[in-house]
Amino acid sequence: MDDQNHNNLVNIAWSNIDFVLVGYAIECLTQEQRDQEIIKIQISLQYVGQRWFKDKSQIVSDWHRLLSRLQVFYRANEILQSNDDWLEVNRLYFPNIALHDHFIGRKYDSYLRV
Repeated sequence: MDDQNHNNLVNIAWSNIDFVLVGYAIECLTQEQRDQEIIKIQISLQYVGQRWFKDKSQIVSDWHRLLSRLQVFYRANEILQSNDDWLEVNRLYFPNIALHDHFIGRKYDSYLRV
């Protein structure tokens, strides 16, 4: 990726397109497909620290980019279980690795710092 075009992401990000992606995940993907996407993203999160990055801001950005992608699939699953409003985003979702490994929270994410 070109360093001049690299945007650092320091928090989980939602955008208007994410609502469309949540709708797609609900209407067009099976539960198995959503679960497979979640697993792929969780595996990528586990290995973020094992890749080479130019500086800390890039690794933190990659961590948050993956967490942002994960939000869509977690939100879709929650809507299907609870019949919540698609457009209401009232929480952030974290994989178990981020919730149970305090080192990861301190390393990458201000939301998870104890």
